[in-house]
Amino acid sequence: MKGIKKIKIGKYDRLWSLKVRARDEACLKCGRTENLAAHHVVRRSIKSTRLMVENGCSLCPSCHVFSHIFSAHKTPEMFIRWFKGRFPARYRRIKEKEKEYCTEKQAIELFKQEL
Repeated sequence: MKGIKKIKIGKYDRLWSLKVRARDEACLKCGRTENLAAHHVVRRSIKSTRLMVENGCSLCPSCHVFSHIFSAHKTPEMFIRWFKGRFPARYRRIKEKEKEYCTEKQAIELFKQEL
């Protein structure tokens, strides 16, 4: 694939994370405010939702990764059930957007419009 330039979206991922955490200001599950991480509701590999701020959820380290009782990474089905119950309209918008085809370049352009 010579001549095709791969776009690095790492800097946009960082901006996305900052926007999600600034919007939420606390873990949406437990309310903690320290060491927040921005978690993708629909996995990052889906370009149409990757930089969609609505697809982000601020979580503390425990709710994001470490707890065996509730964690976006260790109990993903429970996380999705919780998110869908707490944010039903937002979840529907994310799932609709997930169905759309989108290139990295298009995802970045849409994200830039939101900045």
